[in-house]
Parts: sequence; C-alpha cells; structure tokens
Amino acid sequence: MAALGGDGLRLLSVSRPERPPESAALGGPGPGLCCWVSVFSCLSLACSYVGSLYVWKSELPRDHPAVIKRRFTSVLVVSSLSPLCVLLWRELTGIQAHPCSP
Repeated sequence: MAALGGDGLRLLSVSRPERPPESAALGGPGPGLCCWVSVFSCLSLACSYVGSLYVWKSELPRDHPAVIKRRFTSVLVVSSLSPLCVLLWRELTGIQAHPCSP
C-alpha cells in the first residue's frame, strides 16, 4: 500500500490476520469441497432464476402483457430470495468474508 506524505511517496506494510482455511470451516477434507459447493450454489441460483420464467403455463404468446407481468413477478420473487439464500449458505458453511484493507 502506498501513502503520500509530506516528503513524497512512502510504502506502508499491511499485515493481514491469519485465517483458517475454508475447508476447516466446512469440516471437509480440502478446499476442493468448498469450490464444488460454491459452484453448485451458484448454478442452482441461476437455474432458479431462469426456471422462474418458465413456471407459468399459458396459451398466450410470451409478449402478451399478462404473461410479461407474471414473468416479471416470478423474477422479482427469485431475485428477492437470492440474497437470503446466499446468507443462509454463508451461515451454514461458516465461510467469512475478509475485507482487503484493515
């Protein structure tokens, strides 16, 4: 990290606190498990978003105002629930976010 002082540019040393590996938080054998759980969680959120568009069966064309309103409502619900799913995932896995700066 660099800081501009009265006599010019100085480099500052920033030490980060040691943190346990993410696999320890999951209680799993290694970091690979955490990676796969993360990928599966991301994929499931994406599939639920796209799936919500096709939940409603209708004889009307997809550009009909009633169909557009239903699809908009579905996406609104899924988009509102997604942050709650991410928070729940974070609590269940025990993974903590660490800021870049102290």
